[in-house]
Amino acid sequence: MLDEKAKKIQEQERLSKIKDIKILRNSMQEVIELLQSIWRTREMSIAITKFQEGKMWLGMELSNLGAKDLNAERDKKEVSKDIENSNNQ
Repeated sequence: MLDEKAKKIQEQERLSKIKDIKILRNSMQEVIELLQSIWRTREMSIAITKFQEGKMWLGMELSNLGAKDLNAERDKKEVSKDIENSNNQ
């Protein structure tokens, strides 16, 4: 009985972490989109890249928690596009 309660608590904690990470990743995406709407300088591009890297690591944590990262494909395309843009500057 105690094991069942402990497992249930662990699962609730895991689901809570997953929810929090997804909320944080969505907030980071909003910041990235805001930064992209502002003028583009080398410094701004680096700031965007750092936010994208942060989202990537949070996505890895989602994976470690056993959650699907539904935004992974979009994020890969976005990073590739930004790398291409920075190479053209």
